[in-house]
Amino acid sequence: MFAERVWARLWAVSMVIGFVGVAAAQDESLPAPQESDTTLEWPVEQAPFQEEVWSDGGEPGAGHPDFASPAEHEWNYGDPGIEGPNAQACLQLWGGQPWNDFPNIGDSDRSVAILVNQAVTIDRLSFAVGLGRATDITIRIREVIGAVRQNAILAEATKNFPAGGGAGTWRELPIHFTFLPGKRYDLSAEGNPGWGFNINMMRLYDFNNPTLNPVNGFDIGAVRILDGGAGGNYGNTLTPFFLFCDFACVNPVDLRNLPGNFDQSSFGRANTQLYAQSVVACNQYLSEVRVAGTHSSGNDVLFDIRITGARLDTGGMGAAPNFADIKWSSGVRRFPSGGGLTEVTVNPNIGVNVGQTYFIVLDAFSHPTSGLGTVRATQFNGPNDQYAGGEFVFINQTNENALNDFNAKTWAHRRANNEDLAVRAVFTAGEAPRAGVIDFQALEHHDALITNHGATYDEEGYRLSHIGGAALTTFGTQASRYPQSTALFNNTVNATTRLSRINGAAFDLIEMKLAELNGPNPAPVNFTGFKQGGGQVVHNVNTDGNGPQNGLERFVFPNTFTNLTHVEWAQTAPFHQFDDIVVRDVQGINCNLIGKFTNKCKNGKMKSVVKSGLPGGTVLTITNNGVPAQMTLNINGKGKLKVLGQANIAHTMVIRECPARTCVVADCNGSKCSG
Repeated sequence: MFAERVWARLWAVSMVIGFVGVAAAQDESLPAPQESDTTLEWPVEQAPFQEEVWSDGGEPGAGHPDFASPAEHEWNYGDPGIEGPNAQACLQLWGGQPWNDFPNIGDSDRSVAILVNQAVTIDRLSFAVGLGRATDITIRIREVIGAVRQNAILAEATKNFPAGGGAGTWRELPIHFTFLPGKRYDLSAEGNPGWGFNINMMRLYDFNNPTLNPVNGFDIGAVRILDGGAGGNYGNTLTPFFLFCDFACVNPVDLRNLPGNFDQSSFGRANTQLYAQSVVACNQYLSEVRVAGTHSSGNDVLFDIRITGARLDTGGMGAAPNFADIKWSSGVRRFPSGGGLTEVTVNPNIGVNVGQTYFIVLDAFSHPTSGLGTVRATQFNGPNDQYAGGEFVFINQTNENALNDFNAKTWAHRRANNEDLAVRAVFTAGEAPRAGVIDFQALEHHDALITNHGATYDEEGYRLSHIGGAALTTFGTQASRYPQSTALFNNTVNATTRLSRINGAAFDLIEMKLAELNGPNPAPVNFTGFKQGGGQVVHNVNTDGNGPQNGLERFVFPNTFTNLTHVEWAQTAPFHQFDDIVVRDVQGINCNLIGKFTNKCKNGKMKSVVKSGLPGGTVLTITNNGVPAQMTLNINGKGKLKVLGQANIAHTMVIRECPARTCVVADCNGSKCSG
């Protein structure tokens, strides 16, 4: 844009991003939330990675050496990996353009705009500048929408540095933040007093992309460089050097028995009804989650444990739970009255993306009859952040009627207080998913009553629902027909009970326990399994007729009950109740339930639409020339995805979970396709 390298163009700052795999934050008295009007966009057009690493032993991250010229270092492609339990693998990525050191910088903040290709969490940012005088340096992170830097500051840090060092001297500041995939951010550095003229020195290389077109950017591992700016204005012809450091993941995350842990109040009705802790995935499956808490007053503390994706939010680490992206739900869990400190364990066994941030949400909002209690947390205002890659966030109900309403609100956090929920989260490798047990113990009630639980019941990522019935029901532990364990039954004659996974994926049914409902009369139960891809299997059994007081009887299903979309059985005379359903997840979704998959590209915007019979909350991955973006289906099985910054070229669109559903959009001049 400019013909000469004058001081007005000297905006760029060399920055270092240090990545972690952990989380933190919490509360003593939880304030009401602030509203947020942030609008999210998903620009995702990308080119192949250009990952360049030190190959001569001068590894950045080990003391942050001054930059050397291209003649002094060889570069190659690849990932150096991580060595040792907490080692950092650092990539310095540079497009090979000419660079120079500049003394006439001016006083505006100097920034770089990036597009995030995959979720990353940092614990430090560094940039290179030689200081001719002692300077307070402030780094800030803001969102970029289109090519406009937003005013809201998502995170910032300030540190004083003494005079000294050349233009390639790294200045490192601690800052905790989670960058979300598909989002654009501006990372800026400001000097106080200002950078000035002939006082300080910055190192910059030639690069110009004033419209922040992703096609013209280049990748540095998890991020794509779009352009640099001065005071939030892009269009300069120079760009900073980056150093990208990936922190070794912490697995398992176990914050339960640390010095200073305490019971964080107050959780449940009618106080703060949503607590959440973010964690960074360190392997392919989230296999175990544990939380602990106590009952304080009223009824048992009732809550669901939900695993969600992350969305952009101001404050803290820049992320909050995304209730449009619920990955898994446990069904009701409880901290019982009179039970003391109670630990609750669930086994989601869901696939996750390594390095991506997820939230463990404790949801009492969905249980209006919940009592009040506490949740175990790490030390409030402790000397150290026990899990620097994540944080504890929370929010109070104001006028929200559904979980999705909280996506429009700003969550509070305890980042400054070094507080996390004292959770345990275990990530495992790509092994076959383990079997889970739906045991209904969360529905236990110590009385002689018959209690209805509504049309559906969710547990361990599965859903029991009735078809043509009134309600799913349990007996209290003091009832005469209680079968020595809390069991569920369909409380309507001849109504059908259906078992399925909440996300619509397939599963194997391994075993189930049954008991008579009304007395010592053998009860026939006929099961029909519906196979993914079509076809049915049948298994018919009869209970022993000893009556419910003599307990439940175990039935094992034949090995034909695999790869099922759902199982149905009727409540026929003389009737039955069921318990301890053993199931095993089958990875994937039922692709036969996807009816419509259409894509249209015009004026740089790709619109994808899916209409299906899949349940609400199902997440599909739509790839655009191999670049993924996630679509979450609504309650009607419909989903829409808009992706900006698309080039006027052919685009191959694929539903990753159902690769047969594919089509090609010829160009971005209004062309469409259906697959």
